Amino acid sequence: MDATNGCEEFIRVIEGSYTNKKQAQSDPTGFIWAWIQWINLGDSKLQSRQWYHHDGEVYRERNFIVQKSNDNIILVNHTLEWKPVGCDIQWKVAHDGWKSEGSCTIGDLEVYYTGYLSKGQYRSWDRGFVNGKQVIGNTKSEFIFDRQYKKL
Repeated sequence: MDATNGCEEFIRVIEGSYTNKKQAQSDPTGFIWAWIQWINLGDSKLQSRQWYHHDGEVYRERNFIVQKSNDNIILVNHTLEWKPVGCDIQWKVAHDGWKSEGSCTIGDLEVYYTGYLSKGQYRSWDRGFVNGKQVIGNTKSEFIFDRQYKKL
């Protein structure tokens, strides 16, 4: 990807709906079937929503301000009321998309994240630990979400 296109290019690529249906069907004991949707709110802002396929109820929503820092994209993490959360996500240009990898602390929770974004796929693996014990996130590996081209 061309980093010179900045925030607009990143938003254009990430905007849309993704599901890990293939992954969940190939390993149903390791992965629940989930969806994630990235919504362009305009003015360099995004919203993400995540839900499980079986009940359709959104279990996580966040707003983000998309900023450029050198050749990187920073997703500044906020609640739906636009209160800063911390744990901003840095995306670095890769040969065919963007990669993220980092960590942060929210209270007692140590969060480690990795991600990958291309035109056809969004990968994410967030793990949270308290006193060295994993309390959130998949213990096996990343979630592999494929872009969906039809309306939900």
